Amino acid sequence: MPERDFVADVLTVGYKGVLDFDGLYKTLSQWFKQFRYNLKELDYKEYREGGVRKLAVKWKAKKTVTDYIKYAMEINLQLDHFADVMVKNRKRISGDLTIRIAAYLEKDYEETWSRKAWMKFLREAYDRFVLGSKMKEMQAELAQEMKMFKTEIKSFLNLQKIGK
Repeated sequence: MPERDFVADVLTVGYKGVLDFDGLYKTLSQWFKQFRYNLKELDYKEYREGGVRKLAVKWKAKKTVTDYIKYAMEINLQLDHFADVMVKNRKRISGDLTIRIAAYLEKDYEETWSRKAWMKFLREAYDRFVLGSKMKEMQAELAQEMKMFKTEIKSFLNLQKIGK
């Protein structure tokens, strides 16, 4: 299994009110396309829990940077207490939205250096002494992209605020 180096704490965006969920979904998936990430939807389920409608979506986005490192983000969208509403003759959703974003570098994703114990040692030495400063640059770049993604979410939600 490839080694993961998380670049920052999990970022969380919360929103309570009316929103265009379909528009948000499309905007976020286009953001990943624009930044050349390969986006996969791991889970999408709508369910009821205690009479409350809920929706859970899990995404994983990856971008190949080198033949040794990939950028990866895991996104969890959770919509609680939601209901369909009509606003200005358009279907919207009212509810509590929480989005969690985790980002990490995935090293040796082809598992070339993980087959034998001595190769793992060489990989660690390679990471520390050869790639040290480059690795820090990549971590900073991925952390910046993670923040840009969070800003995109917040921007969309602010534009879509209709009322509480």
